Amino acid sequence: VQKKYSLVNDKLYLKNIKNKGKGIFTNSKIKKGDIIIVFGGHVMTERQHMKVPKILWPYAYNIADGILFGIKTKKEISIAEYLNHSCEPNCGFKNQLFIVAIKDINQGDEVTIDYAFAVNSHDPYIKCHCGAKTCRKVIKYNDWKLPRLIKKYKQYYHPYLKEKLVSL
Repeated sequence: VQKKYSLVNDKLYLKNIKNKGKGIFTNSKIKKGDIIIVFGGHVMTERQHMKVPKILWPYAYNIADGILFGIKTKKEISIAEYLNHSCEPNCGFKNQLFIVAIKDINQGDEVTIDYAFAVNSHDPYIKCHCGAKTCRKVIKYNDWKLPRLIKKYKQYYHPYLKEKLVSL
């Protein structure tokens, strides 16, 4: 289903979360491997991205050194932009644009990703309130380098970060 700028699985809906804003939830079970979101957006240099309204900066991620992919206007905000972080996520990247379930997701569960799976050079850190047992409390720009995350989730990293891991 086309939900504004991105394609979003029909089983998803946007819901207000008390004291947290909004999040994406399921109206029925989603199986591991199912496509959750296909991001729509624009390829931008860092300079071009700096001209995007600052409120939209978090909705972009690096796809190469100095190149980001994301939205440019508020009109392009879709359900996809409400994909919240969890230190114990249930979704991850399949490739440049596809987000897939990395485990079965039950009806009524929030759909989440670990923000370490992709980077945005404009977000040096974000306070985390996910409530997971393994919560890092702060999500940092370079969390993707954490050995425990690499070991558990490397296959769900954005391809840009997978390439970076090879050169570490």
